[in-house]
Formats: sequence, structure tokens, C-alpha cells
Amino acid sequence: MHPAEESVFDTAAYGYAQAAHYPFIVAEKASEPKSVSINPTVSFGKPVLAGTGISPSVIAGRFGARDSVEDLAREYGVTSVVLEDAIRWEMNKGNAA
Repeated sequence: MHPAEESVFDTAAYGYAQAAHYPFIVAEKASEPKSVSINPTVSFGKPVLAGTGISPSVIAGRFGARDSVEDLAREYGVTSVVLEDAIRWEMNKGNAA
């Protein structure tokens, strides 16, 4: 194996679940919020509110248009905590990478 490939598959150094899960699937942590889900079998792998299929961008857009979190929670049938996580998710996307 080429030395560069060895560093890619060094799972202990990067916290990857297993090299078999290439490309780079990181093990879940119990402390992470589970409000936003990314699953290739749901909405073609786009982020959604877990168990609903609702896009965080829709929630953030409506929140930006002055809809209250409480009104959105009633309309979509989810808790305000889930909606706040979705709004934070959407607002922090620009900080990734």
C-alpha cells in the first residue's frame, strides 16, 4: 500500500468507524443531536428533519420570513427544539469546510 493511502485508512488517528466504511463515515456519538438526518435513501441524501423528510432549509426560510418557532412546531408537528436545531444547522452550513 502506498504511504499516502495508509494515512487515509488510519482509522484510529481520525476517529473513523472502520476503514471498511470508506469514504470516511464517522462513528456517531451519543452527545450529538439527532434532529437533522442525512441518509442516502431519504431525499437523495439531502439533510432532513429526522423522521419527517422536511428540509432544514424550508424551516430556516420560513423562520427568516418571520414565522415563529412555535407556529412552525404546530404546523409541522415537531418540537421547537428540533426546529431550533434545524435553523442552527442551516445557519452554520456556510462555516463548514
